[in-house]
Amino acid sequence: MNIYENTPQYESKHFLLRKVRLTDAGDLLRCYSDPEAVGRMNADNCTNNFHFTTLSDMEACIRFWLDEVSKGYYLRFALVDKAEGRAFGTTEIFNKGDLGPLPQVGLLRLDLAARYETEDVLRELFSLTHEHFYGLLELQYMMTKAPRAAGVRRMAMEKLGYLPVKNPSVAPYEDYWFRWKKTPFEVAESIACCGLVCAFCHSAGSCAGCRESLSCRRLSEDGCFQYQCSGEKGFEGCWECPDGPCGRDMFSESHDLRNRVFVQLIREKGREWLAKRLLENQQFGIQYGWQKDYDGLDSPEAIRTLLETGNRRNRT
Repeated sequence: MNIYENTPQYESKHFLLRKVRLTDAGDLLRCYSDPEAVGRMNADNCTNNFHFTTLSDMEACIRFWLDEVSKGYYLRFALVDKAEGRAFGTTEIFNKGDLGPLPQVGLLRLDLAARYETEDVLRELFSLTHEHFYGLLELQYMMTKAPRAAGVRRMAMEKLGYLPVKNPSVAPYEDYWFRWKKTPFEVAESIACCGLVCAFCHSAGSCAGCRESLSCRRLSEDGCFQYQCSGEKGFEGCWECPDGPCGRDMFSESHDLRNRVFVQLIREKGREWLAKRLLENQQFGIQYGWQKDYDGLDSPEAIRTLLETGNRRNRT
């Protein structure tokens, strides 16, 4: 299906996303004529600032959007309040491709009438776009702008797993935030008893990790010592064990130092802290995985430094 000619529509409890129409102009003018709403919009690299004061200007903008959509540049949806049956803003999404070290980034724009700029509404709308847009455009990441004045929006975005962009090669403009297809909470929940981060594993598509199976059996058919030992002691993972990390199996000298350090850091700072740091470092090209950036380091301090600062200088 050509999604630019036959744009799908989606709905949540309160809202409908469908292709913008010229007949939406009257409703959308209430949003795009309001300086407060326009002040939160993203006009970076655009032909205007989206502040329209006449119906003819709003109609001209919609015609422009529809022409761009027909060329496959992006998708533009009207945001419709199901209770009122009226559009109160629009959202745009397109696959920007690779931005710096982040692959397949979708750029999301969300323009809302001022009275809809509440945390509950924002979380419902963002959740709806996440549910469908990642798969629709085969995205790995989502990126959007939230100016400093948009405090409520930033609060909602943080709760949905967005992190600030700090690498100018990812976004040369200010106030951008990015989100992997899984949230920091989901990454944290995937961490195995031994400290492996199953969400980042190359087998994540076919293996749900030891949280969802009897044991990953990485070392033997009898299963993983750390998994079995944690279960017997009633621990979530080795970070809860006063004797951990021990020298057995995944913590043996033949394995990378990374697992032992991760368990220690989780004990000190928590699983979600570790997940956020791993995700934040992705924007600088620092990747987790077998024989990637956190492997092959010469000391626990070097791994900690890489996690906390993104400083690669301590690699052997």
